[in-house]
Amino acid sequence: MKIKLLLITLAGILMTACGVEKQILEDILIAEVVGYDDAEDNKIKGTVVVSVPQPGEEADLGKEVYEANSHDIKAARQQENAKTPYPIVGGRLTVILYGEELAGKGLNDYVDTYRRDPMVGRDLYLAVVHGKAEDVVKMEPKLIKTPGVQVKELIEQNIRTNLPDVDLHRYLYACHGKGIDPVLPLLETAGDQIRVRGIALFKKDRYIGKYIPY
Repeated sequence: MKIKLLLITLAGILMTACGVEKQILEDILIAEVVGYDDAEDNKIKGTVVVSVPQPGEEADLGKEVYEANSHDIKAARQQENAKTPYPIVGGRLTVILYGEELAGKGLNDYVDTYRRDPMVGRDLYLAVVHGKAEDVVKMEPKLIKTPGVQVKELIEQNIRTNLPDVDLHRYLYACHGKGIDPVLPLLETAGDQIRVRGIALFKKDRYIGKYIPY
């Protein structure tokens, strides 16, 4: 009798937990990729793509783009959240992109915000975009469901062949270490595609040039 009662109790807990998880997922917007560009008046422009739950258990996640101009990333994220029906969370953030012009001014202030965010893992990728980061963020993927997955898998595929393996943790180590400087993937748009152009070279946190190995 006690065993039966215990099983019923456990089943109830599991069902409740599933309901809570479903409710939580329905009440948040999941950020997968975000881009930052230099803007006028010493501001930055943040562009984020979020996954939006669609009606029906088997429905794919929809996508929406939010933008904000501000003097720092924290304020830009607050502005983006002010435009959404639910809070944007970065627990599944896979890639952060920086436009060339912004990267040339130094990335430490912009990277530090994510280093301090407990919701963001250090294994996410950083990359520089030849031109504007927002152009890559807004690109509609053809073969993959979400822009975040598309850019992440593009970087990972090239790491296996011709790119150094650089995530947030390795960038921070190189940026603050003695005798070494960071490198990041350099991406670009080509028509309706995103591709790796080469390697972005840094002097500490400032983008100073590129290396095209092919």
